[in-house]
Amino acid sequence: MQSGRTLGENNVELGINGSYGKYSETSVIDEKGDSDYKPLIAIRGQYGFSRKLDLGVRIDQTTFLGGLIKYQFVGDDKSRFASSIGLEAGFNLGAFLFGNLTSFLTIPLYLSYHPKSYISIYLTPRYLYTSEYIFASPNNGELGIRNSFTKGGSSYGIILGNDHKIALEISNFEKKIFKPTQFTIGYIFTF
Repeated sequence: MQSGRTLGENNVELGINGSYGKYSETSVIDEKGDSDYKPLIAIRGQYGFSRKLDLGVRIDQTTFLGGLIKYQFVGDDKSRFASSIGLEAGFNLGAFLFGNLTSFLTIPLYLSYHPKSYISIYLTPRYLYTSEYIFASPNNGELGIRNSFTKGGSSYGIILGNDHKIALEISNFEKKIFKPTQFTIGYIFTF
């Protein structure tokens, strides 16, 4: 739930969102994952390290913890069109404590159009890599990589507001590009 713009130096953004659907970090690996089609709450924070570079962190209720680096290479904080490239990576802390390293890496391309200062219409195509590595098994089960997965995906939506924002997003991580797999609504506060 981000536009192509970065925050600007020393600015901070906090967001909370709720999603429903298949989740890119958890159930893309497993077509019938336990988390499919249940609500998911996530919290994120982002800091404007410089005018064109943001650093962020995110955690959700399934204990997926992730970091973000985002660099804006087209436009500025007033441009109608903006674009940034990002790198997000993370892992499931809860699963890690029980001998399972479930991790993800995505490379998003943030594209956005800003017809007014308080409206952002965005598209975020992304490359996604997920893996599950078992390094400890209480039942002497099989160790090593259990699943790994690469695929493309995208999110698109709208963000309304300036300092207090409401965002609506639809994401797709399936083979059929127009088949939504996740719906998200969020609140974002910038200061």
